[in-house]
Amino acid sequence: MAKTVKITSKNQISVVELPSWSLEEQEREIGADCTETVKTQRMLDLFKDTIVMIVDESGLIKNLPMNPVASFLYGSDLHGSIIAGDVLFGVMRGPDILPPDNPELLKFFLLDHFRELREVRGGGGKPVKNKLVDLNNHLFAELERLSDEDLTGDALDEEIERANAICGVSTRIIANGQLALNAEKLKQNAISADFKVPSFLEDEGNA
Repeated sequence: MAKTVKITSKNQISVVELPSWSLEEQEREIGADCTETVKTQRMLDLFKDTIVMIVDESGLIKNLPMNPVASFLYGSDLHGSIIAGDVLFGVMRGPDILPPDNPELLKFFLLDHFRELREVRGGGGKPVKNKLVDLNNHLFAELERLSDEDLTGDALDEEIERANAICGVSTRIIANGQLALNAEKLKQNAISADFKVPSFLEDEGNA
């Protein structure tokens, strides 16, 4: 079994588990006949590690939709070429491409840096729970894991990294919630009936 991160052309991100880290399984996961490994200076600068993308080599020929995040990492804004279709992430260690050392941490890092991404479970397209009460549950669950006295050494270090990533994303979520709350208060307290909240603060579902 091998776990990695997958980003789809619909801006969905998930940690997926492959039966093995073989080319056949990588191709099957993203629907490719043949894959290509992509690495860029932008990715090295961002990840501070030799993270690579595994992409569909024939994505453009098959007229697959553009993958916005993968295309940005590829540098499409600089040279005009895009990445089409879904992608997986790996890490280069010498001549080998291996699964990411910590797929969960990589997922949280990408969520924190690309706000358009939406997490789904296992690549199946099912959205994760995303209410503030769910965030609260995640934070307390992480606190319980950190409080485990049997957690030592590398396992403890990995859990601390995971906790730091969760805290970073949580801070962003809470800040967004506060902004939405302030916008709603502004609506309710407006003296003029003609007052309008700036469009970028509107909830599209209630606009």
